Amino acid sequence: NDRISALTSLLEHLTRSDPTPVINQAQVIDRILAEKMIFASAEMVMVLPLDGAGRPLAQHRLSEGSIDRCSIPLRSLVRYLLNLNAHRFVLAHNHPSGDPTPSEHDRLISRRIQRHCATLDLTLVDHVVIARSGFASALHEHPIQKRSWLHLQA
Repeated sequence: NDRISALTSLLEHLTRSDPTPVINQAQVIDRILAEKMIFASAEMVMVLPLDGAGRPLAQHRLSEGSIDRCSIPLRSLVRYLLNLNAHRFVLAHNHPSGDPTPSEHDRLISRRIQRHCATLDLTLVDHVVIARSGFASALHEHPIQKRSWLHLQA
């Protein structure tokens, strides 16, 4: 009967565990984006808008720059987030040099974006710098973390 089949399908959907991870730490961001970013020859900025539970709604390349710098276009970022009706988001960018240490400029830009977006009720959850040797937050004062799940050979 069609109703039983539809109800069974709905129950399976509702009880299935969601494979999309909740972003609650920099390691989760690294897990999602590292394979796309660590071997890039130029810096790129990615944005992950989050749903109410902290799961990414999408992955969007916001900009691409040169080997040692990349701009974060604030207007494009805000427009993208507002179009998705996202209230929280994560930024990530790579360091092609392989060193994930956030520069003072990375930290300054993170705080500036956080402050400007807050006036529009947009919350920057984190800004993670991803590199071959590990990852670190440019927004929070956490130590550089080595990657335990990706082993690279020189």
